[in-house]
Amino acid sequence: FEAIASYQEKGIPTYLSQEKNALNKLFYQYQSRQDAFQFAMKTGDALLDEELQTFPRSQILAEQPDPEKIERLLGLFTPESCIFSLLAPPELTHIGMDRKEKWLGAEYTVQKVPSDWLSLWSDAKERADIQIPPPNPFVPSKLALILEKMPSSPELLAENVFGIAYYCRAPEFQTPEAILHLHIRSAQLMADSRSACLASLYLDHLTDLLHPLLASAKSAGLSANFDFEGAEISLEIAGFSEKATLLLQEILKKMPLNHP
Repeated sequence: FEAIASYQEKGIPTYLSQEKNALNKLFYQYQSRQDAFQFAMKTGDALLDEELQTFPRSQILAEQPDPEKIERLLGLFTPESCIFSLLAPPELTHIGMDRKEKWLGAEYTVQKVPSDWLSLWSDAKERADIQIPPPNPFVPSKLALILEKMPSSPELLAENVFGIAYYCRAPEFQTPEAILHLHIRSAQLMADSRSACLASLYLDHLTDLLHPLLASAKSAGLSANFDFEGAEISLEIAGFSEKATLLLQEILKKMPLNHP
């Protein structure tokens, strides 16, 4: 309810719907091949909700957000209009079960929410630490294909004390996507069980710290995966190509700040 109070006070920025429409359009344009029967069934169901002349535009793109409608919707989210469910053993809640579900026989009970709780939630104020996310920096804006002919075999880009970099293009797919592979080696990484365990813990810790960044990238069609195999840490970034290097740069900035 503090989050709802924040939204009511500050409103919902329009860039959220603009980003959503841009991404939905991209995901539709560059969608993966689906099972034919599932596609036909899904399309047949959706045709009932939209005229054929505009299909599937209304299914994919949202209308321009209406602040008045959003305000009315948020006004419906009150403590008095909610049903709260809690799954916990009676030993913790100290409330007995006096009802039994008809089909599976699960025991449950229904209780009224104390009035002082409702009053507290109704008077909830906005909190500074509950914020709407800023504009997503990973939303693509230019995905034009590069049509000039280039060799499809791997080409050496750089080789120095920092590593070796290759580039390989797969022109047959004709999609604006890229996959980046980065292999990190270190004298501290050994091909033994101790090193594997420590590297696994480090990658779990790093992934947790990077979660806000990775979540923003994932919503924009970019994924990042860490792995440890042999005696090296591998990082794979896959998705729309335009912002793939930006995600790589942001990850590499944060890795030295959160060393093992």
